[in-house]
Amino acid sequence: MVIADRLAGFVNDVYSNVDHLSSGYVVLAVLFFSFQIYCDFSGYSDIAIGAARTMGIRLMTNFDRPYSAGNIRAFWARWHISLTSWFRDYVYIPLGGNRLGKQRKYFNVVLVFLLSGLWHGAGWNFVVWGALHALLMVIWMSYSGRQEKKASGGSIGRGFAVVGTFLLVSLGWVFFRCPDIGQALHIISHLIGHSGNPGFERNITKTTVALGMVFISFLLLVERWTTPGMDKLQGRFWPDVGFCAVVPGSILLFGVFGSQPFIYFQF
Repeated sequence: MVIADRLAGFVNDVYSNVDHLSSGYVVLAVLFFSFQIYCDFSGYSDIAIGAARTMGIRLMTNFDRPYSAGNIRAFWARWHISLTSWFRDYVYIPLGGNRLGKQRKYFNVVLVFLLSGLWHGAGWNFVVWGALHALLMVIWMSYSGRQEKKASGGSIGRGFAVVGTFLLVSLGWVFFRCPDIGQALHIISHLIGHSGNPGFERNITKTTVALGMVFISFLLLVERWTTPGMDKLQGRFWPDVGFCAVVPGSILLFGVFGSQPFIYFQF
């Protein structure tokens, strides 16, 4: 939540003043929003999971390092798992899933993603967001064998796949973030080759940008190195003490105190 709320201020400033800012700021805001919505919603989910566990109820994991995915199918296997599994079990499979031939499978995929877009909001921007992911999924399914062969070629190919998937997902988040298609296309048109107003750009808080980059780097390191071994650390004295000291301290030092609601409250 600390990371999400820190990134939100910069993202809101850039999206509200895109005409006055150069492409570098716009690109950074688009990438920051990808981590803002992830930290916001995964944090929201973790609070629900933790609160339920105090009452003896175990809820399913809702996020599993989605930005480490090397293709769009892997991304959706890791992102908002509860909703994805619901659409799979109650829409995709009843429609026939992949049992009725390739063309029907593609149709089912497209329909599921369009419905997923409409589930988030009755707006064309959400339809476009769903359609974009449907297109990416169909393309991946058409060439999955070739992609898997490339992905098994080494860590360099895997790294390019992860970065490419993240950039495509980030581009889709522009339609999710903007209230309509027109503004989303306006943001996208400023991603390359747009010059800003130097006087206005000086008002952008560089500290927020630097903190955002530090927080994102820290998040990626934590997810990369500690997630598989977290169960081994739980219940040990010094890791527990360190955790209980670092988290409240981080909130007090870096938290944004005010009325910054969860993004997913609107859904």
